[in-house]
Amino acid sequence: MVLEEISELMEECNSKRQILKDYRESLQGSQKGLLKFASQNLPKDDLSDLEHFQNQFHIQLINIHDLRHDYKAYQQRLKVESQLHGGISDETLQKQKELQSQYDVLEDIIKGLNKNFAEFLQKPV
Repeated sequence: MVLEEISELMEECNSKRQILKDYRESLQGSQKGLLKFASQNLPKDDLSDLEHFQNQFHIQLINIHDLRHDYKAYQQRLKVESQLHGGISDETLQKQKELQSQYDVLEDIIKGLNKNFAEFLQKPV
């Protein structure tokens, strides 16, 4: 693999990490909105939903952190392999596909969570 393609992979990793950072900030904002909503006098059903969203935000923030870390480690792997071998192995290329798959799943989960939370906030109290 030529250095130009490796540079593209590195840039893609940077882009994904930035998008994940943006998702993290969005979920942190949603957590603050959740706390604001929780300060109201809520029916029992809403408290259960509230707990669900609180748990999901926490879980997805952990998932974001882990995936960002995996992308960072992958970038290091790309750098080392390209410096030592002038290219990257098939195993490393496969890892990129795995990361992309994990990213796609996480993105779908976060988008669904954000949609469901927005609908929850629109419910009459």
